Formats: sequence, C-alpha cells, structure tokens
Amino acid sequence: MIIPTKIRDLTKEPRWREKLREEIEKILYQKEKITNRDLLTIIEKLYSLFVLELNYFNVDHCEFRKAILELKNPGLPPIK
Repeated sequence: MIIPTKIRDLTKEPRWREKLREEIEKILYQKEKITNRDLLTIIEKLYSLFVLELNYFNVDHCEFRKAILELKNPGLPPIK
C-alpha cells in the first residue's frame, strides 16, 4: 500500500508526471517477465498519479470558484 508521504514527496519534484510515467514504462517495456511485485509497483505508481492529478484538479476547481465568486461580488474583500 502506498504511503501518503510518498505521494507528498512526489509533489516536490516538478516533473512528477514524467517521472512516474518513466518508472511505469521502465517496468513494462524493459523486462521480459513481469512479476507480481512489478504489478504491485505499477499499481502503486498509477494510484499515485491518480491521486496527484485529482489533487491538482481540485485546486484548479477551487481557484476557479473563488474567481467566479469575486466576479459576482466585486465589493467583497478577496477570498482567502
């Protein structure tokens, strides 16, 4: 099972998407036989990618909602 700190550590790397993709491709394409351990590693990396992408989507969505609220209510102080 992937640990949340591993996912958090990935966000420190600006190229986390490429890094995860390269690691998955390395396992899939550079081995003749894929073991159960390899499959587990691939699933963990795909899960990390999913969680990180979902996190970025939520952040973008919140920023978009804040911008709409500020446009609808220009007299209100900025939302933090």
